[in-house]
Amino acid sequence: MSHGNLPPPSAPTIRFLLIPVLGAKTEHKGAIGKGENIRAVLMLMIGRMFDEPFERVNVLYEGEYRDMFVGETSAINGRHIRNIRATEIYRNNVLSNEPWRDPESLPAVSGPAILFPDYQVWK
Repeated sequence: MSHGNLPPPSAPTIRFLLIPVLGAKTEHKGAIGKGENIRAVLMLMIGRMFDEPFERVNVLYEGEYRDMFVGETSAINGRHIRNIRATEIYRNNVLSNEPWRDPESLPAVSGPAILFPDYQVWK
């Protein structure tokens, strides 16, 4: 597991997980060409997986801070149902530091989510 913000420039692919509301979590790999802007390529790849604007959220995943992307308005406009697995990942940081908090007092994730389990791709 890398502890840096971005994968090394020589990394040919970046792994990410698609966490749908229903169904199995699936692993994907995005190819990054030499000299390409990694963040721009990633935003293009994950943008195709959302049907609305999306935003980055910082999450604590397996003891490391990682990036997850979620729909920007799904939770407030009712277009998607709650994503239980992504909500657990999203709430983990707060609940790890403040275990007395009621999980339901924290925001939920609705709709699909994209998690980068190996890197922080945005900072």
